[in-house]
Amino acid sequence: CNFDSQAFIDILEFANSFPSEFDWENYNWEEEETTQQRLASGKQMLMTGSVYDFEGPQQYELNFGTDSTYIGVPVSSGSGNMISATSGLAMSSKCSDKDAAWQFLRQFFTEDYQINNYGYGFPTNKAAFDAKLEEAMTPQYELDASGNPVLDENGNKVEIPRYSWGDGTIEVNVYALTQEEADQILELINTTTRTMTTDQAITEIVTSETEAYFAGSKSAEETAKMVQSRVSLYVNEQR
Repeated sequence: CNFDSQAFIDILEFANSFPSEFDWENYNWEEEETTQQRLASGKQMLMTGSVYDFEGPQQYELNFGTDSTYIGVPVSSGSGNMISATSGLAMSSKCSDKDAAWQFLRQFFTEDYQINNYGYGFPTNKAAFDAKLEEAMTPQYELDASGNPVLDENGNKVEIPRYSWGDGTIEVNVYALTQEEADQILELINTTTRTMTTDQAITEIVTSETEAYFAGSKSAEETAKMVQSRVSLYVNEQR
């Protein structure tokens, strides 16, 4: 853990620049705008988001009204993007039959399983990933009653959305992935080296120790040292 760093001290000071309570009564709710509206009007430049599948670039291009860049959260160095590790598969170190347990676990990582049981998201098997990427880049065209492609006035095939979805504020028509969009996804995956998990015990330590700082009775430096001490002890106890 690294909570006594200048980066964490800077985060504390930044958090302390906000009011301690939100003024619910005097907030102008009538002027409340959606993220897409703020982006379109230039009031907002950044947004948090997640790329769950191959349609991610098209979703964010619609939000921003132009190309988007995945820069991740601000960090002191490197890419700020993270893989959200909300679940996983594992076997106990005390498992009585590791071979049988592995035979069960490995089936979920095979090419055959991930292609034939694909729901949504990115396959973790490389061959399955490549197959699904190729599928996502294959255009679909409007067909006539005979099954032949419909042509526009210029004699070109009419591409149709692979599917559409909406959340009440935006509607997205998902077309075949372009090479540029595919390259953007691949770069995002290949340059992401961090995983994101949460630990309630550490969250509670940070929350309790920062109360005195926000109340003005401790400095950011003192608070950071105390958080570092308590979290270090907790982490060592879990080893």
